[in-house]
Amino acid sequence: MRHLLIIMMLLTWPLPTWAQEADAEHYFFISHAGVTDPFWRVPFKGAADAAAMQGVKLTILAPERVNDHVRQMELFESALGQQPAGVAITVSDRHDFSRLLKQARKQGVPVIAVNTRPADDDRARNPYLAYVGMDDHAAGRAMAKRMLERGKLHGRVVVVTQQAGHAGLESRFAGISEVLGGSGCIVERLNLAMGEQTLDEQFAAYWRMRPDLAAVISLGPEATHPIGRVIKQRGAPLYFASFDLSPFTAALIRDGLLDFTVDQQPYMQGRFAVELLVLAHRYKLSPPDINTGIGIIDNTNLGAVENLSKQHIR
Repeated sequence: MRHLLIIMMLLTWPLPTWAQEADAEHYFFISHAGVTDPFWRVPFKGAADAAAMQGVKLTILAPERVNDHVRQMELFESALGQQPAGVAITVSDRHDFSRLLKQARKQGVPVIAVNTRPADDDRARNPYLAYVGMDDHAAGRAMAKRMLERGKLHGRVVVVTQQAGHAGLESRFAGISEVLGGSGCIVERLNLAMGEQTLDEQFAAYWRMRPDLAAVISLGPEATHPIGRVIKQRGAPLYFASFDLSPFTAALIRDGLLDFTVDQQPYMQGRFAVELLVLAHRYKLSPPDINTGIGIIDNTNLGAVENLSKQHIR
């Protein structure tokens, strides 16, 4: 009889208000880049999975052109006009986002910075509640130290970025430069950008002009992919390490062309950002910062994550 009473109490216990209104909860995930960048398929999936588990509506938005802050601000402003339950957004510039972040705070809309934040992390200027992502500066330092410890860096080294001016990538570059500055290496920087030449052609031209190039560091998959194709095509030895994981990056590791990649585990970024927003909205909890890095993927653990990469989880 006692067990029956407990079961009856569970069956008749009133649903909490948030459970009754979950369908009305509308969250936004606004990135500076979209699915054309293979990296973003992973955090988008994490965010979508979290929304499905919580039973809430999620809209994922990104400008048509990467790092178009004006368009990203338009998307942010439009989202705030719908009085959302919460917004996760990449904050890739220290000035451009300030006005709307302050507006969100005034409206009582919880905002979490995801994947990217300004290096100064000034939350008076940019009042987001929490940051979910990797410490890019620390990751840059860790990458450079690992390469030095492996005895792979000597002579001329180039750091290649695909989005010049992006706060997170600039922090990675700063961390790398700090460590390599006293190593005796000649450190150069190459900014790849869409133009008359393909990204493959731009890197190939740089390499031809510097036949003494000994190592290349890619700051993300949009640079890793063209670099990997050129190295594979030339068949010449060049030490190569990168940031982030994609199926093609995994293939480069498997083929011995890429030594390792630093994984910021972006699935967690998307998933935790949405889950923290739900907690902030429903229970008025103060979300904590979450550092999702640094994961190292090389030929010793590639097998454990390669299939997950194809599923856009790793």
